[in-house]
Amino acid sequence: MKRRNKIAAALLFAASIPAVSTWAQNSLRSAYFLEGYTYRHQMNPAFASERNYVGMPVLGNFNIGLQSNIGVSNFLYKLPNGDLTTFLNGSVSSSEFLDGLKNRNRLNLDVDMNIISFGFHKWGGFNTFDLSVKSGIRANLPKDLFEFAKVGMQGGHSEYNLKDMGMYSNSYAEIALGHSRKIMDKLTVGAKVKFLLGIYNADFHINDMKLVMSDDKWLVSGDGEFSTAGIVDIPTKLKTKDVTDDYGNIHQETEEELDFDNIGTGDAIGGFGKLSTSVRLTSYARIWSFPWLCSI
Repeated sequence: MKRRNKIAAALLFAASIPAVSTWAQNSLRSAYFLEGYTYRHQMNPAFASERNYVGMPVLGNFNIGLQSNIGVSNFLYKLPNGDLTTFLNGSVSSSEFLDGLKNRNRLNLDVDMNIISFGFHKWGGFNTFDLSVKSGIRANLPKDLFEFAKVGMQGGHSEYNLKDMGMYSNSYAEIALGHSRKIMDKLTVGAKVKFLLGIYNADFHINDMKLVMSDDKWLVSGDGEFSTAGIVDIPTKLKTKDVTDDYGNIHQETEEELDFDNIGTGDAIGGFGKLSTSVRLTSYARIWSFPWLCSI
């Protein structure tokens, strides 16, 4: 039981963080109006820094945004003596904890990390170069998952339905070239061209999953998909099985599944039910639309 609580706490830790993206995003948007903000050109390519600059790798510009329809108050509770405790504490009733959750609890995490960035005045205007890595994670966690973590098995038999649980992750590198120049006393124009290089994409979704717990055994049945594309090689293999149709005829069907025996050390891939994989390097380039063309 203690081990189950520790695992559940680790899995739900990310969801226990409040919607701090309000602070992160608002501070970034507020910087739009700061005349001396070095990276203001990332929000409007017409904006030019007052002086040349070189950004330090990673530390030069690092943004994290987190959004969720649940927050810290759903997972941390104050004891009568003023100390804080988690929802797993016996003093917190299951009804008090579960009533504050949604049937579908969402978590969105966005990371924007600068690798190389610099800007300089030349060629009649201000020029910028940015190399950054961007990553986004979207997760949907059903209420039954939290109920399982809090309540566990009761009365010798418990059943949980974890359908519509899933996670989507997308990461890519971005190379941006920008130029802005003043063409009139109160008119500055700018533009950016961005090249995007796909790094990794994964989509994991559980269509239906049931967890049945009794005194002598736990049964798990599920149906889900896992698809991935990126520069990481995930081996797969073909599996043949006998299938009996409605008329009693037996025929063979072939399906693709992850090859766990050949997954290298450090790879943590799990799957069940239906499975589809596609492992390829995805890369493309495009001309970025100019969101704000003029700065007056």
